[in-house]
Amino acid sequence: MILTHTPSTSKQRQEHRLLVSIRFAVVLHAIRHPNSNPMESERVQQRLLDLEQHLFFNHATQLFHQQFVGRSGELGHEYSLYVDPRSGKASVSKVSSQNISHLALA
Repeated sequence: MILTHTPSTSKQRQEHRLLVSIRFAVVLHAIRHPNSNPMESERVQQRLLDLEQHLFFNHATQLFHQQFVGRSGELGHEYSLYVDPRSGKASVSKVSSQNISHLALA
């Protein structure tokens, strides 16, 4: 998981800060609305927009690209982050036993 990796460059620190803010927004939303989709939260959507803008103006680090671009990467133990390689759109989903096979294929 990228959040356990200690960032060593300024670009990695920017991505780490964005990932932490997304995870924090997702966790807060889950506390307030336990069974809802994290994408319904305006705060989560704003944090994802910040990440999308960062990726639009900057190339992703190799570690970020390997874990999140074109595949669902772990964003904590219960959530995953997916960045579409064509459009650059980011989305968060909750990992459950029902969608674990879908996430592996994405």
